[in-house]
Amino acid sequence: MVVVWIGFLDQTTTFAATIEYVISDDAGKTWSKPAAVALPPGFGILNDPALAVDATGDFTLAALAFDLPGQQPHSGVYVYSLPNGAETFSAPAPVDTLQQSALLYYFDKPQITTTGSGLLVTYSLVGAGPGGVPTSKAGIAATSAAGGTWQHDTIATNGPVSIALCPAGQSVTAIYLAATGGVWTTPSSDGGITWGSPAELDAGGTGASMMPACARRANDEWVLYGTSPSTIALAHSSDAGGHFSPVPIAINGSAGRAQLGLRDDGTIDLAFYNSNPALSFGFVHALLPPGSSALGAPEVLRAGIQIPQARQVQNGLADFVGVVPGGIAFTDNSSGTSHIAFFRETP
Repeated sequence: MVVVWIGFLDQTTTFAATIEYVISDDAGKTWSKPAAVALPPGFGILNDPALAVDATGDFTLAALAFDLPGQQPHSGVYVYSLPNGAETFSAPAPVDTLQQSALLYYFDKPQITTTGSGLLVTYSLVGAGPGGVPTSKAGIAATSAAGGTWQHDTIATNGPVSIALCPAGQSVTAIYLAATGGVWTTPSSDGGITWGSPAELDAGGTGASMMPACARRANDEWVLYGTSPSTIALAHSSDAGGHFSPVPIAINGSAGRAQLGLRDDGTIDLAFYNSNPALSFGFVHALLPPGSSALGAPEVLRAGIQIPQARQVQNGLADFVGVVPGGIAFTDNSSGTSHIAFFRETP
């Protein structure tokens, strides 16, 4: 089990950052000392970590690299390998790099998964649109048999951004926010090399509270996305993303920065930050057992979490929550200083 997070190295000047990680070999009972992955040559900022693990227990980390502010603006997507039994991530290997352009495009939000033929990394090509508002130019899928040479293709033509991946062997569903609005899905039957026509899941879906997330087992898929800055929605498909139906969720108060995971017994575990009349602000999770038609009542995992004024401050909250079979990782700033917390579920 591996937990990764963004570590800010120099908040007062350049916002230099790297990605740090800890490893547990006993289901989260004990952890290694925190370590940092290596910055790619020529870059000073590393963020947006995403992890994949294959059937043999080998981890691959995808990350987004940027120059330090004030230097030549360019970005790159890199991967790091952590073979089963290893204690440190490898040196960075490039998936794609983008040099400075007059349009100041950059890569954003990489995601990674394993397929039947290797690795699939997705990310968006974002730039300044009308009025300087960031807009997506393209969603990119990069495939590789072993993390070496990468083949690049676009996912869809409506400007995918904040792409989530649901794989089952060579069958993959991509869920994303479109530049034209709404939450969309598109399928691949060859591990992400080529993609089918996109279909709109929810015209009112938004990235205001979180980026989409998904979980899959065989032909069953669950998709989680935001519907406003403080509300979320859950949908289920039993035909590998061909058709989706809403799953009723009754959440008291606000919900945001949510993530979901699939337990070994088929239970969906949904975790998120929550504020309601009985909980000023905290971190909770709720379960959807197999065969259930509605999400259960949330359980408070941590009360007293603070609402920070900005992301990159002492008590800032991370963008992503990690949910895996057996545990949940999140940011706990209840003491006034943020740290990574891990909730280990009862076996």
